[in-house]
Amino acid sequence: MKKAFTLPEVLITLGIIGIVASLTTPVLISNYQKQSTVVKLKKTYATLAQMIDLAIIDHGFVKEWKRYDAKGVDNEFTNKYIEPYLLKTIKNSGGVGKTDNYINTIDGNTSLTTFSWYILPNGTAITVFSNLIKETGNYGFIWIFADLNGPKKPNRLGKDIFMFDVFQNGELAFWGQNRNNPLTKEELKNNKLYGCGKNVATKYAGAYCGALIEQNNWEITDDYPW
Repeated sequence: MKKAFTLPEVLITLGIIGIVASLTTPVLISNYQKQSTVVKLKKTYATLAQMIDLAIIDHGFVKEWKRYDAKGVDNEFTNKYIEPYLLKTIKNSGGVGKTDNYINTIDGNTSLTTFSWYILPNGTAITVFSNLIKETGNYGFIWIFADLNGPKKPNRLGKDIFMFDVFQNGELAFWGQNRNNPLTKEELKNNKLYGCGKNVATKYAGAYCGALIEQNNWEITDDYPW
C-alpha cells in the first residue's frame, strides 16, 4: 500500500510550485508580448508599404506630390494621399475612426506633440507628420507613426508606437533605416537623441526601435529596452 503524502509535504510542494510560477510567469508574459508586438509591427509595415504603392500609382513618386504640411489626419495631405489608399489597403469602404492621442518616449516622458489618428478595424492607429515645403518646392519629409494598440497605454515609442520614413521614391522604411546608408545596430541603440537603448533618455528616445527590430531579424532581443 502506497503511503499518502502528509499535509506538510503537500504544502511544501505547493509552495515550490508557487515560487517557480512567480519566477517564470512574468518571463512568459513578456515573451508573448514581444512576439505579439513583432507580428503586429510586420503586418503594419506591409499595410503602410502597400498604401504608399497605391498612392504612387495615382499620383507619381512622392517627390512629385503636391506640397502640403500636415500634422495628424483629416487635412489636405492625408485626405488626398493617405486616407483613400489606406481604405483600399485594409478593404474598408466604411471609413476609419479618428481620435486625438499623444506620443511618449520609451522612458515614459511626454514627447513631441498631440496628433489626430486614424483608428483601423484591428485597433492599430496611424498618423502622419509631413513637411513638404511649398515655399521652396523642395522635398521635406513624411513621417508615419503607428500605434499598434491604438489609444490604449503605454503609448510609448519603441513599445507600442513606431516611426516610419517615406522617401522621395516612395520607399517606406523604419525611421533611421535609410537603405542607401543604413545605421549599424550599435548606432541604432546608442544614438544620443533617437537611440533604442536603455541609457537614452531624450524626448525622442526610441525613434530607432523599429529599425533595430528589423535589423535583428524581426526579433526583440534581451538587450532591447522593453
